[in-house]
Amino acid sequence: MTDPTLNELQGLFEAAPVGYAGLTPKGEIVTVNRAACDFLGWDASDIVGRPFSRLIFPGDRTAFHRRRKKVLETGGPETMALLLVQKDDGRLAVRLHLTATPAGDGGNIRLWATIMDVSELKQAEAALRRTTLSAEAAKRTQSEFLANMSHEFRTPLSAILGFADLLGDGEDLDETRKKQVAIIRTCGEHLLTLLEEILSLSRIDTGQTSLETVPFSLTSVINHVFHIMRIKANEKSLAFRYKTDAEPPDIVRGDKRKLTQVLMNLVSNAVKFTQEGEVTVRTGYCARHGLFRATVADTGPGIPADRLDHIFEPFFRSSDRDGYVEGAGLGLSISRKYVELMDGTLTVRGAGGRGSVFTMEVRLPADDLEPTPNAGPQRRVAGYAGKRKRVLLVDDNSDNIAMMMSLLDPLGFGVVVANSGEEAIDVAGRIVPDAVLLDFVMPKMDGLETLRRIRDRCGAGPRRPAVIGISADVVDRRRKRRFAAECDDFLSKPVDQSLLLAKLKHRLALDWIGPENDRPPCGRNAPRDAFVIPAPETLNRLRDLARRGALNDLESLLRTTAAEDQALRVFCETAAGFVDRCDEGGLLAYIQRMEEGLNGAKPTR
Repeated sequence: MTDPTLNELQGLFEAAPVGYAGLTPKGEIVTVNRAACDFLGWDASDIVGRPFSRLIFPGDRTAFHRRRKKVLETGGPETMALLLVQKDDGRLAVRLHLTATPAGDGGNIRLWATIMDVSELKQAEAALRRTTLSAEAAKRTQSEFLANMSHEFRTPLSAILGFADLLGDGEDLDETRKKQVAIIRTCGEHLLTLLEEILSLSRIDTGQTSLETVPFSLTSVINHVFHIMRIKANEKSLAFRYKTDAEPPDIVRGDKRKLTQVLMNLVSNAVKFTQEGEVTVRTGYCARHGLFRATVADTGPGIPADRLDHIFEPFFRSSDRDGYVEGAGLGLSISRKYVELMDGTLTVRGAGGRGSVFTMEVRLPADDLEPTPNAGPQRRVAGYAGKRKRVLLVDDNSDNIAMMMSLLDPLGFGVVVANSGEEAIDVAGRIVPDAVLLDFVMPKMDGLETLRRIRDRCGAGPRRPAVIGISADVVDRRRKRRFAAECDDFLSKPVDQSLLLAKLKHRLALDWIGPENDRPPCGRNAPRDAFVIPAPETLNRLRDLARRGALNDLESLLRTTAAEDQALRVFCETAAGFVDRCDEGGLLAYIQRMEEGLNGAKPTR
């Protein structure tokens, strides 16, 4: 094989698809090929003998000279990205590769610049960046929209479900009314479930979902799901069976809420789609690997083979035998994503043409810690013993205020309302409440700023009120997390009334009084701060004054009664709260409840 001739090398030099330029050590152009001239729009005669730096965009010239000197000093190659200036004053994005070689005439050094046009690549990268930014903006817009809609839905749902609870607890409802209230609550809970599913899917897609790992009782979770779904299965006359291959440890560590949601979804789907036959839940636990396994099998219509691959897709909806089934088609998609987030698997298979079998496996290692308690009284309460507690309710929504007042007033709390952060700060400074129920989303000043100013106003020590934050989903999740962290406790909307009462009990050290067996103590021998009911004649006088709207006389009578008998002080302070708000109707209802509490008890004389 013969070496290439000089003419052949020159031909290759000229025909190369990349630009070549030979430079002196000072950077002057000695030779260029055709591709370099084409890139720049110049003829070779126009640029040979000129400094190569004159062809470089001014902002990149310093970097070029620094790299040129480094090549001369080290002999090593250098690569850089820069802009060249074309003859028509255009800009060309290139990648420049500098090398040093002996020129062959006495040891002089020649620099070779290899010029690669990367303008199309840069354009593609810019287009990709624009597309990425556009997609991220769209995702942010989606998240903001869903968060705003969440707040707009949760706020009225909080009032709807709250009043449904209060109405359902009433003893003066006939069976028809009770069923109607139950329907209101069921429909409200269905709307809340749909909202939660849509938001959960959005959080997963935008990477906003994380695990909340806590110690909990796995057996309690299984029993909770089993007992709830057994009721629904009995309503459809289905056999509902539970089997276990290996008992789990007392306490495991994992995301209790997500695990419960997945189990509930799998079992409720089995019950919903099965019209006759049975639903079987089988669980097992591998202590060696800390692996929990749950299988849910049903005898429903089954899932066609061509749909098994799609069953976990968002908004995919199967059909029952009548061609329709309730739901948005999000439950299974969210369940699989939650299980995968827990580093587990969720699969489905047909059961020989009759029914389906879903299998979930997740790691739930055993834990020696105590489980996180589920706060919330399991019984109805009529009040609390001891000194009357003042609660500052801060919310700009009148429906939620009315619901909270209907819950707390009858229990003996002195409730004061503020409709804005500014008003809350002023009221807190004047009355120093025992507790503050503080909504996060409010106009002008949000809950976080209000919280900090209330703390500054009330000071530290025993006078510092317990703050329970309340909020729905909001756009600024980081600020909401700071708000929740700085509050003494936190609740999401719709507010779970039993959970709210449990948090008040914990923060204010309350001793609840039940509606029947735990009636308020009566008589002068009751404890100093106990809740004592006045004699019937005193209640009758108060009722008469309330009906006539004689607020001044009411205030005077309550003050005199409390001074004459310290045991009645808590009752009088509670009644005075209604007088302060000019709420004669609330006072009349309160007096009626106290009279009902006298049944079977001896009143004060």
